[in-house]
Amino acid sequence: MTTYRKIFKKPLSVKNVRQTTLSVGQQTLKELLTVTNEILWLDDLRNPTQAQFRVWITVIFGENVKVTWVKGYREFVNYLTENPMPDGMSLDHDLGTELTGLDCAKWLIEYCMNNAVKLPKYFVHSQNPVVRDNIQGYLDNYLKFQEPS
Repeated sequence: MTTYRKIFKKPLSVKNVRQTTLSVGQQTLKELLTVTNEILWLDDLRNPTQAQFRVWITVIFGENVKVTWVKGYREFVNYLTENPMPDGMSLDHDLGTELTGLDCAKWLIEYCMNNAVKLPKYFVHSQNPVVRDNIQGYLDNYLKFQEPS
């Protein structure tokens, strides 16, 4: 039985969007705020509905987001094999088991390669800077590999 959690929260309000010049990729913040993004949150402990994480999610992925919280490797794999690829994901490393966020990132890359699926926007929110850099580097290197020469 699949146990991932769908979390629906009111988006945070952002004032003075017209004056904001922050951009993420090719989209401006104003454009991101008008789109509903599907976000996958991988963390065994931190609840994405807590205020501090809602701020991160809003800044990184936009104001109008639907967050699905998965707490481990199996939930992560099950969610991605049973649903369309989300628009973005935020990954933790330590998941309370032998399998980690790096294992999830490796599985994700293999899944994208085998199924010709584009890697979604990602953020690594692990508090451990060494493993955060490892996951970030692994995903960044895959993107470099995917870019046309």
